[in-house]
Amino acid sequence: MEFDVGRHSAVPMEPRALLADVDPASGVLSIYGMTKVPVFNRDVLAAMLDVDENLIHVHAMDAGGGFGVRGEFYPEDFLVPWLARETRRPVKWVEDRAEHLVAVNHSRQQHHRIAAAFDQDGLLLGMRDDVLHDNGAYARTHGIIVPELTLAMLPGPYRVPAFAGRVRVMLTNKTPCGTYRAPGRFEGTVVREQLLDVAADKLGLDRVEFRRRNLLVTGELPHTREMSTLGTDVVLDSGDYVGLLDKAMAEADRLGYPAELTALRAEGRT
Repeated sequence: MEFDVGRHSAVPMEPRALLADVDPASGVLSIYGMTKVPVFNRDVLAAMLDVDENLIHVHAMDAGGGFGVRGEFYPEDFLVPWLARETRRPVKWVEDRAEHLVAVNHSRQQHHRIAAAFDQDGLLLGMRDDVLHDNGAYARTHGIIVPELTLAMLPGPYRVPAFAGRVRVMLTNKTPCGTYRAPGRFEGTVVREQLLDVAADKLGLDRVEFRRRNLLVTGELPHTREMSTLGTDVVLDSGDYVGLLDKAMAEADRLGYPAELTALRAEGRT
């Protein structure tokens, strides 16, 4: 199956803003702005300016929503403090909404060519995914975390005896990409679940029962996969995936979703 994940970005209530000021006596650089990662930004800036990190004080203000895009070191995070040091004057910068939409990190844009094999009972034997990831024009400090996480998270809560994945990261003329709202988890999940729907239909199995057969059960947890991401091993430590699926289906019945689906299909809707 081939599947495209569309490009996303975040629209927090407040666009980004920065104020940088230098104490002429001590040389301390004080920065006020909206970020989720003040210590990370301080360390990156200290390395770029070649100054002691203790001379940089980053004050994280109300972010008005983070959504992933606040957790990044942007070009302005260097330029504004650099100007303040060069001019020995406070420098303030505020982004407008139009700038935000083309400058803040985008995310997610991927093309997947994914395949899976099953036995005659519908048990998953193996899965393979080949991913093209559009990372935009530059690699920022998030690097290629999102495609890395996509592959690491793609098997999800299922029993996957064999898994092979490849990501090719492309640089294009679009806005650079970074993290956004469960990076990699969304991409891997939406593609995998579409694949399972297609497989269930081809095998003539109920989609819910098909998943129930392939979910890891509590006795198989913790479950370690021979992969790592963000510097840690991929371990599903605990959970009751079958129980959660059953609860979700009971709630769907209570809300009338299956009945509504049956009625709409009877009307010829798809």
